[in-house]
Amino acid sequence: MGIALVLGSTIGGLLNYFIGFGGNTLITKFKKKKDGKDIEQKNNDNKLLKKFGWSAIFFAAWIPIIGDLILIAAGAKKMKFVKFIIFMITGKTFKTIAVVSELGLVF
Repeated sequence: MGIALVLGSTIGGLLNYFIGFGGNTLITKFKKKKDGKDIEQKNNDNKLLKKFGWSAIFFAAWIPIIGDLILIAAGAKKMKFVKFIIFMITGKTFKTIAVVSELGLVF
């Protein structure tokens, strides 16, 4: 049960990363550029990732909806993929261990 949970959660996290990775290109392609305002907007985006860095990727597994947005933002920032995978899988594995062990205590 735990392996399926980690695998499914990891696939979902990868999809979020690639949505951000490819979606960033689409947004910039269709967005009108206005006198450097795009640069200011990019600096204001992803404040959570800037503040917490890679630990935000680790804890994204624990936060239901905001965690998905963090993973999408990581793709949009084009964070290093291998490092992203390591932090995401580690966070999702710890979450799975906590969930499965608690379910074991209940049943």
